Amino acid sequence: MKRLIFPLVVLFILSSCENEPLESEITGFETELDMGKKNENKVTVCHKNGIEIIIAEAALDAHLAHGDAIDRDGDGYYDRENPCSEVDCDDTDAAINPSAPEVCDGIDNNCDGLTDPPVPGVYTVVMFDSYGDGWQSEQGILVTIDDTAISVTMQSSYSGGPPCCDWNTTTEYVEVPVGTEILRWQYTGDSYPGEVSFRIYGPDSAGTPLLGSFGPPPTVGLLPVYLCLE
Repeated sequence: MKRLIFPLVVLFILSSCENEPLESEITGFETELDMGKKNENKVTVCHKNGIEIIIAEAALDAHLAHGDAIDRDGDGYYDRENPCSEVDCDDTDAAINPSAPEVCDGIDNNCDGLTDPPVPGVYTVVMFDSYGDGWQSEQGILVTIDDTAISVTMQSSYSGGPPCCDWNTTTEYVEVPVGTEILRWQYTGDSYPGEVSFRIYGPDSAGTPLLGSFGPPPTVGLLPVYLCLE
């Protein structure tokens, strides 16, 4: 009987050792799952009954299908009519919501449906081209005045502009009528951006302030040009 005990003990130890890696792998796998759940993006939801909960982003579609409101940017305001807050007019930017201060930036910061009206008058755009053959761009600077868009550019020597290569600067004027609600400036790019630069000045009524000097090369996109009525 004593001779049988030793083999049985050895067999038990070997069996235990064989199981250890499997148990460790399972434990490690469960830990990774738990960590994944903790790292999921969370979104705050307002139910129609006024209860606010925090959910995983993966469950968002189901709540939207029920008509629940969501707060993606975490500013405490929800993206549609709801019993928890006023409506956030831009739920992708936490700096824009009904309690945000209105800033002179051409954006409706406090969701009252109004942007900052610009100072009316004649704005001056002084454009430069270091090579002297004008801008190689169809639109140049695109100016939006409410629903009207106009192009301000330094016409290329190769499409009707003055001959190359003494065409280094020109000045254009943009009239902004009284009552204008939206004024946006956008640079659309150029085939030779390193040659391009420009300055934008406000109207005489505001003292002709320099509102922005851009380039070379100017950054393509909306320009931070603001002169708002107080």
